[in-house]
Amino acid sequence: MDVDAKMVKYVADLARLKLSDDEISYYQSQLTNIIGYISTLDNAGVDPKFNDPEVIPTIMRTDKVLPTGDTKHSSIKVPRTVG
Repeated sequence: MDVDAKMVKYVADLARLKLSDDEISYYQSQLTNIIGYISTLDNAGVDPKFNDPEVIPTIMRTDKVLPTGDTKHSSIKVPRTVG
């Protein structure tokens, strides 16, 4: 599938980007290459494998995870790092 300039402009509009004519030409070739690569993988029978996301327990506010800070009004107070 070839990507035309109209499609690049449409995607740029969705992303609220303003592209110059040179950028449109550049991204047109880049998107054509990407879609061609995906097509190659599809024709080779490669199935995308997604790992199940690892469940990580959240930090409870009542845990004493940050010994340098204290809790106040349901938030964790830490030392200022930016002047």
